[in-house]
Amino acid sequence: MVDYWSKLGLNEAWSKKERFNYIMNYVDELASSNNNAPSGNTNGEDGGDVEVNNASVHVSVTDSRNKAIKGASVKLSKDGDVYTGTTGTDGKCIIDDVPLGHYDIVTSKDEYIDDEDDLTLVAGVNNVEITLSYEETCDISVSVVDEEDNPVANADVSVYDKGDPYDGTTGSAGGCTIRNVPYGTYTIEAVAEGFEFTVESITVDASEMSRKLVLIHE
Repeated sequence: MVDYWSKLGLNEAWSKKERFNYIMNYVDELASSNNNAPSGNTNGEDGGDVEVNNASVHVSVTDSRNKAIKGASVKLSKDGDVYTGTTGTDGKCIIDDVPLGHYDIVTSKDEYIDDEDDLTLVAGVNNVEITLSYEETCDISVSVVDEEDNPVANADVSVYDKGDPYDGTTGSAGGCTIRNVPYGTYTIEAVAEGFEFTVESITVDASEMSRKLVLIHE
């Protein structure tokens, strides 16, 4: 006959209540041990199950002046499998549940040169920063003079549309070069102490251009 009492650590001299309490404690310890056993998944911060063998790709896309690019298409591809995302107003997107491994990543947006690279994904969050360059840009050589055609030094020159300006400051010869301005129509402005500021429109449509601005003494 199997001695179940001794196997469970029970004492035959205990009362029924003592035996009952001992057995219930034993059952609770077993349940707690099973709940703490490791599983094949790990829990994410939101409490949901996250596959150990998957990656989350957090992409940030900016231009050469570190300005966020909205609407950029991001494509990860490997062995015929494709995973895509599109950046929002902050220039960012998240591509979740991507199997680990080595991928080709292509980022594209109208008016920009496609960025092509390779990427090895590891488990968890993978942060990717991408910089896109404009397809066509211009270097503008600016000359600032007064009404008698004398050079104006330390004049602040800005080329702008609705976005951030492209800036430059003239040297002692009254000149400066504003580089990498994308093709388009802009406002160009020159300001210097002791002069009235001047504002003109400029259409950028060549790789190199020059513009002479005249400032009038106050």
